[in-house]
Amino acid sequence: MYFYLMSGNIRIVHTFRYDADEHKDFVRGLGVRFDVPMSDPLYDRHVRFVSAEGGLWYEAVKGITGLRRDPGENVRLKQVKGEALPDPATWDQRVTTRLSYIPTWNDYRLIQANADGFQIEKRTAPGHAWIRSTGGTHASGAGYIGGVSGGVAFGMKDFWQSHPSQIDIRNAGSESAETTLWFWAPEAQPMDLRFYHDGLGMTNKAEQAHGLAITYEDYAEKLGTPQGIARTSEVNLWVVPATPENSKIISFAKDSMKPPMLVNDPEQILESKVFGGIWSLPDRSTPTLDRIEDMLDHALESYMHQQEVHRWYGFWDYGDVMHSFDGNRNMWKYDIGGFGWANGELSPEIWLWTQFLRSGRGDVFRFAEAMTRHNGEVDVYHIGPMAPFGTRHNVQHWGDGMKQLRISTPLYRRYYYYLTADERTGDLLRNQVDAYKTYKRFDAFGKEVVDRSDILDPESWPMGLGTDLSAIAAGWFIEWERTGSEELRKRLETMMESIGKIPFGFFSVNTRFNTYTGEFVTLSPERHAPSLSHLFSVFGWPELNAELLQLFDIPSYREKWLQYSANFNASPDDRKRDTGVNIRRRGNLRTYYSRLSAFAAHETDNPELAARAWQEILGAGEEPSGVFKGEPRTVDSSGALNPFKTGRFMSTNWVSEWNNAMLQCLRWIGEYLPEDDPRTKTEEEQKSQ
Repeated sequence: MYFYLMSGNIRIVHTFRYDADEHKDFVRGLGVRFDVPMSDPLYDRHVRFVSAEGGLWYEAVKGITGLRRDPGENVRLKQVKGEALPDPATWDQRVTTRLSYIPTWNDYRLIQANADGFQIEKRTAPGHAWIRSTGGTHASGAGYIGGVSGGVAFGMKDFWQSHPSQIDIRNAGSESAETTLWFWAPEAQPMDLRFYHDGLGMTNKAEQAHGLAITYEDYAEKLGTPQGIARTSEVNLWVVPATPENSKIISFAKDSMKPPMLVNDPEQILESKVFGGIWSLPDRSTPTLDRIEDMLDHALESYMHQQEVHRWYGFWDYGDVMHSFDGNRNMWKYDIGGFGWANGELSPEIWLWTQFLRSGRGDVFRFAEAMTRHNGEVDVYHIGPMAPFGTRHNVQHWGDGMKQLRISTPLYRRYYYYLTADERTGDLLRNQVDAYKTYKRFDAFGKEVVDRSDILDPESWPMGLGTDLSAIAAGWFIEWERTGSEELRKRLETMMESIGKIPFGFFSVNTRFNTYTGEFVTLSPERHAPSLSHLFSVFGWPELNAELLQLFDIPSYREKWLQYSANFNASPDDRKRDTGVNIRRRGNLRTYYSRLSAFAAHETDNPELAARAWQEILGAGEEPSGVFKGEPRTVDSSGALNPFKTGRFMSTNWVSEWNNAMLQCLRWIGEYLPEDDPRTKTEEEQKSQ
């Protein structure tokens, strides 16, 4: 709870952790309740609700407008304005003598059952019917309860987006009005967090492999549990000395929905080199740059459009996006295993925050903020044996059996924390500092909870140099930034120095990690050939290493990272010539890794490597990359429930990493981009020529 000097504002940040049995415990309602003293005459007590569009619903507990007898124009106008009414002795006495026959409306409720509608109801007392007043599409979650001598204005952030939500006001005609802001509406169905299928016969690893091969779901019995996930909500209260004017109530609603933020200009942010300065500012000075900027903008607008069209909203869902699109049904694959919710897969948060940093766009900030809140809370375990690991993409955010640090990496939350100083996010960052300890009680690839503390040596723990290490290093790095911890600085230095000594550097396999010091060693290279994996560096390693190399002067580490960056996309012969060995390769994300080629080209001032990087992301010769191929199409109501326009990007993996790669290529090797590269022209532009 936050209180501010000389201000009637109270801010509440509420985190709910689900620690129950999802097969037995179904949460009926969840919210924050407060009481408001009521001392004014019933006709001077007021209730207000605000729509997300700025519409106002305003009524008195005992209304004196619209009656068969008129108390007087001055009296009526004062009531609708929320001003104190004159002495009833001055009214038309045909009204004054019959006030007791006018109903007192004690109870009110606003229910946002889904993303498409809310309704307002009221009643005189328990035991009597609720009377429907009106409704709308989106409620702001803001309103007021009180009287002409004071009361409380309130607002719940992301109210309609986080449905089912509800506002209850009870006993407004008594000495104390009880107000409840429901994060989960009791009028809705209770939370049902049970796993969505019965296992489909996947009782052993072989059958689970078949499931992974057909629906992309990495199923494991009992691991698709919500026990330990969390959800954070925000509420603002304003204690006021009188019923606010209508414009003031609407202002409260706007501040609640989109709290004002102090931000620096994009130019100043980039100049400061915060977050590594790994992007450039928007530039449309050439036809090629203009087309690239169009594509970058298109990606943002397309995903915001998809969120609205497909209603990616709800208490547990808001902030996430889907993984893959089914062009036959014209639906995202919400019901197909690992193709459902993206859960931060391939770094969409880095893309969104980088785009905000370079543009300063408020709508991008809000989109990224919602994703950071969601991914850091719902997609991560905060208690239990799997904490603080996150869950791989799935139909349900917690459903997949693969739990990994690549989802919970603090690097994704770091942007929001430093831009807002949000303390809840700060807690999430700190929770990741000792994330490596979870390896002792959870076998991520074996997909089982098991105590391995007596089996594995904490001074020689099996650990690769890819996604897990990048998440652990990010946790140490951020905590060092925040506290100046000498211990964590030393761990980072030891990690970097030891990797610099390993013969194959980031191509090494079968490495061992000292959980106390951060030191890495590897077994004899004669026994274990080096390798590279397509997922190795697409969860934050390039972004983190860009900063580590700026802040730590460890030449051997720098050499190994640049060797890896230059050779990931190199031909087998070139890679062998540079490393001296044949390096096995698993998978291929050539376009995504163009940013590593670009970084190495920038750091070594290598024009040939820069040219290769542009080929990797734009395509070879005259052939454009996939993103510039094809045209968006309009899906009408005969092909979808809601008409919509497809984007050029209809895969979150692709949109995230193409944008991350492009933004960094523009930063590192922008001077090598041809002024009018035909590879960036869309098919429509090529046809017009």
